[in-house]
Parts: sequence; structure tokens; C-alpha cells
Amino acid sequence: SEIIFTTVNTEGATTYSWTNDNTSIGLSSSGTGNIPVFSVINSTVTAQVANISVTPNYNYNGVVCTGPSEEFTITVNPGAQVNAIDSQVLCNGDISNEVIFTTTNTDGTTTYNWINDNTSIGLPGSGSGTIPSFGVVNTSNTSQTATITVTPTYDNNGVVCVGTPELFTITVNPDAQVDSLESWNTVACDGDFTPTYIFTTSNTDGTTSYEWTNNNPAIGLAESGSGGIPSFSVTNSSSTTITATITVTPTYENSGLSCSGTADTFTITVNPSPQVDEVQDIVLCNNEDSEIITFTTSNSDGTTTYNWTNDNPSIGLAASGAGDIPSFTATNPSIVSEGALITVTPTYNNNGIVCVGNPETFSITVLSEIVVSGTPSDAVDCNDANSGDIDLLVSGGSGSYSFLWSNGATTEDLSNIPSGEYSVEVTDTEGCIAQSETFTIWRQDDFIVDLQTSIDPNCEGNFVSQINDITISGGVPPYSINWSSGSVSIDDSSVMTAYENGTYTVLVTDSFGCQIETEIIVDFAELGDASFDLTSSGQIDCGISIFNDLIFTNTSSGDYISVSWDFGNGSPVVTGDSVTYTYPNPGSYTVTQTVEYNYGCFETYTEQIEVSDGYDIVLPTAFSPNGDGMNDTIRPVYGCINSIEMYIYDTFGSLIYYENNAELIGWDGILEGRKAENGNYLMVVKGVTIYQENINRQGVFTLLR
Repeated sequence: SEIIFTTVNTEGATTYSWTNDNTSIGLSSSGTGNIPVFSVINSTVTAQVANISVTPNYNYNGVVCTGPSEEFTITVNPGAQVNAIDSQVLCNGDISNEVIFTTTNTDGTTTYNWINDNTSIGLPGSGSGTIPSFGVVNTSNTSQTATITVTPTYDNNGVVCVGTPELFTITVNPDAQVDSLESWNTVACDGDFTPTYIFTTSNTDGTTSYEWTNNNPAIGLAESGSGGIPSFSVTNSSSTTITATITVTPTYENSGLSCSGTADTFTITVNPSPQVDEVQDIVLCNNEDSEIITFTTSNSDGTTTYNWTNDNPSIGLAASGAGDIPSFTATNPSIVSEGALITVTPTYNNNGIVCVGNPETFSITVLSEIVVSGTPSDAVDCNDANSGDIDLLVSGGSGSYSFLWSNGATTEDLSNIPSGEYSVEVTDTEGCIAQSETFTIWRQDDFIVDLQTSIDPNCEGNFVSQINDITISGGVPPYSINWSSGSVSIDDSSVMTAYENGTYTVLVTDSFGCQIETEIIVDFAELGDASFDLTSSGQIDCGISIFNDLIFTNTSSGDYISVSWDFGNGSPVVTGDSVTYTYPNPGSYTVTQTVEYNYGCFETYTEQIEVSDGYDIVLPTAFSPNGDGMNDTIRPVYGCINSIEMYIYDTFGSLIYYENNAELIGWDGILEGRKAENGNYLMVVKGVTIYQENINRQGVFTLLR
């Protein structure tokens, strides 16, 4: 507004002159009077201050008085300003950059207010200050652009200035999008051609491109590519249906920015080639019931069916059919083989698609009948029970033959066979079997001489005989019998008695001249007489004593079985060929030996023995020492004594003679150089036997001259 100067003076005339020290504000550097209205200017980035100095001049009565100057300031704020903002291009779902508003003004306070003309991008319609990062939104099928208008406001020295608005844009591209691919799901047979796959989008601006991947190149499609997929021939070399998942990823490009969208998928399913496993050629015998011919495939899923044709129904099989070929009876009335060619076509059904495969062929051959005949010869050789044979004749069938006879033989003809019934199973190269009739080989019954022997013992007569009795069977009667030796029964020449051990023979001949010679071994046990020997382990010269081990040794003759001994003193009976026994008491005993022979015969033998105390001593009762050389000395008669002492006493009890020698000399009747008187005397004998037994004997004797 105009700046008007005033004064308090009430008279005279006051005028004013002024100066301005900052003409950049749009005011001249000086002037007089009031300061008229002018447009202030500030082209800088800070507030501009102009100091105005006003000097009053008072004019009264021709006198001009200049008063003191008065000063004031005019401050001009710069224009409110916001720096230019970069526009943004984003994809749906991106996070925007934070928008920070700035100004070139360096003082005062600048604030910012903004408005948004397209809130569909996810930003409110207005706001103040910085625009923070936010997730941009575009749910349409075209790009969306929002124009943001920013108005700066500058505040300084109590004055608020509004600046010129600044514009920028945020453009949000829609998601890249590919139209549903479900309609492109494809099922094809191995070797089929697919349609051409064209991908589209519902976006109406920008440019959409497509990248695709294939997770199963085995179907005949590359692992990846771009754009549409041209028609191609699918492949499947496996035995199961294979599926490839094609993933298509769209990319939307607009305003220099490419945005990827959500991928979509579709599948290409390729059925394997219909296949039937190879069927081996079949050879059947005439009138043979075939096995069921089952068709199989290596394909492990889907459903495979089979149709077949037969070019020769005369073999007993229909001209055509579906599925497995059932069992049938092969027929061939001719004399040569009949053949049929079977063609099998597989059809594979899976995923709603039916695929027809390549035919497989095999043959069925029906052979002619095997004919078997033969000529048997009986087994009548006397010495060979296996003298029969059968000559076989075979025709028909196929190839060579193998033979299995009822006796296990595998030759064509049988030879060296015994009597009996025989049949043969003939098998040709192809396994066809023919069973022959039964061939009978005759032979006379086996010629048998059965020998029965029995022993006839005579225990009392002490001899044994063997009775030999033969029974004849088989062969061809009548028979002749010839014994080598022995006593033959007059009434029946089939019995012979042998009285001695040895080897005998009997020869039997039938009416066919067949002979059997039987050897007879006569080896009966002999009877004998009982006997034994007696020996002693002690001094047998001193007699048998209670101190001797007596050894009884069997010496019986014949083939005895056992020997038992009874020692006659009530002791238990003992057995054995040689036994040892010691009698506990002296005495006279009867030893009985019992010998057991075969056939229940027994022999006994007895022997009387005397058993002493184990020594021998006799005291004489008289002697006559008259020099005639007979009985001139007196001493005991003794044996089996190791040491001996002799004492002679007179009737008064006086010792008149003593001798201690192993061999006593004896008393000669001399007493102190003179002949002793006739009369009675006492002899005392002491000694030790060979068994270390002490003896003490005494007795009275008479001296006679």
C-alpha cells in the first residue's frame, strides 16, 4: 500500500524526502513525499530488507527547518517455491519411492500441500508434507496415471507466501496377464501333432510378451521358448502316459517399464504307443487242448485291449476275436502239419483318448498224429531172465522222437528185458506225446530151489547130524535131483542127511534143461567130553594147601559154550574157561566141572582133591639105634618148613638133646658118650613154614635097642 508520512506539527508546511538502501525490492533509491504503491520484488532465495530513511523539512515563514530523520524497513519475502519432482513409473504391487519436497529458499519455512487426481493407484486424494512410500495398485487392464499437484507455502517475518504449484505423475502399470490356459490342456497319442498354442491377454495397452517352460522334454517339445508354441509331433517312448506341464509367464511393458505377471500352466499328456508283447510261435499236437493265449503289454497304465484274426480256422480256432485267445482243441486230420497266422492289434485307451498300435503276428502250427506200433519177443532163456525184447516202429509227429518206457528206459527199442507188461510214451521234437499199446513179455516162473536145514543132536551118543530138505518151484516141471553125497531118503530124494561137516551140492534140472546147483555148508558144533587140569601158584610139592591159589583150566573137547565149577565146599558156582580158587579150610573136596554144549547138551567131570594146612610134619614114636643102619636116629619127618628146632627131654624133664638145622641130623641115642637107656622120651619140635606160619609140636617116643 502507499506509505504516507505525517507529522505532529500543526502549522507550517512539512515535506519529506527519503532514501532506500536496497533498490532490489522494486523501490527507487530516493524520493520525496509519500512512497506510492509499488510491486515489491524478491528474486532471491532469502528475504530482502530495504532500510528507508525519511527526513522531514519544516517550512514556516520562509524558513525551512530540517528535522531528524526517521527510519523504517520494507522486508520482501522471496516467492514460495518447490523444486521439480521426478515422475515415477511402477508395476502393480511395487513400493513407490518416498517423495520428499524441497525448495531453493534458504530461510523462512516452506511447507507443501499436494493433491492427487487418481486415487485408484493407492494414494489418497490429498495430503501435506512428504509423500511416504506406498504399495501402488492397478487392478485394471490398462496403465493408470495419477497427476500430483504440489503447492509450496513460505512463512517468514510473519508473512505467509503461497508459491506456484509443481506437477509430477505416478504411472502404475497393470499386472502382466495371460488369459486362462485351461483350454489348451491337450491329450494326444504318441506321434500325433498338437494344435498351435497362441497366448492372449486381457490388458488393452502396453505390450505383453510370453516366456514358457516345459518340465518334460520327453514329449518332443523344447525345455523353454518365447511367444506361442507351434504345432509339433508329440513323442512318448515309455510304457506309461507322460505329462508335460507348460508354464507360461507373461511380461507387460509400458512407459519403459516391464512388469512380470502371474504364470499360468497347461498340460500336454502323451499316451504311449499301444503295444502288445511278442507272442512266441506255438506248436500244438493234434487234439491237444491249447493253453489260454494271454496278450500282455509293457504299458503299465491305461487300458490296452486286443483284437486278433486267424487266417486258417481249420486248426480249430475261430477266424477272429477280441481279448485273449481262449483254450481250444487243435485239430489236424491230415498227415502233414497245418499252420495259421494270428494277427493281434493293440488299442490303448487312457485320458479319454484311444490310440491304435502296430499289429503283432505269430503262428500256430498243429502237427499230425504220432503212430506207434511194436513187436515183442518173450524172455525164455534159462540163464537170462532179461532175454526179452520189443522192436518199436514210430511215424508221424515232427522231428526226432524221445522215448520213455514204463520201466524207465529211454531207448527206442527194448532189449534184455524180463517178463512183464511194457508201454512206451513217445514224444516228438515239439513235445507231442503218443502212448503205445501194452506189450506183454512172457517168461516161465523163476526156477527156485529153497534149502531148509535142521540140526539133529544126540547128546547121549555124543554126535550131531544135519537134515537138508529142498523145495522146488518155478521153471517147467518135472525136475530131476542129484545130491553130491550124503544119505538120501529113498521115498523122497528131496531130503538128504549129513553126519559130517563139509560142503555138499544138489543139482536140480527142469524139463527145459534149466539147472540150479545149490551149495550146502554143513558146519554144526561138535559135542565132546568134560575135563580139566589143576595147577597151583604155590609149593605144590608140599601138597595142596589152604595157602595155594588153585588154577582150574578147562581142557574139554568139542565146541562147548560155557564151563561152570563147583568146588564142593558150598561156595558159589563160578564160570569161565580158567578160574582160580583158594580153599579157606583144609579137607577133602570133590570138584565138579559142568560143560555146556550146543543143542542143550551137558557133560560133567569130577575130581577129588585133598587140601592141607600148607606144611607136612610127622613125629616118630620109636627108634632103635643098634647100628644096623636102619632107624638108628630119631628126628621128625617134615616138609615145606623154612627153619626147625628139635628138643628131646627125658622123663624127668631134662633137655638131653637140641638141634637147629634146616636139615635135622637127628639124635642117635647117645647121652653124654654113653648109650641112653631104653625108655620113653619127649620130643618137642618148633619151626616156621614156607608160608611163615609158626609150628609147635611135641610127642613121646620110645628108645628100643
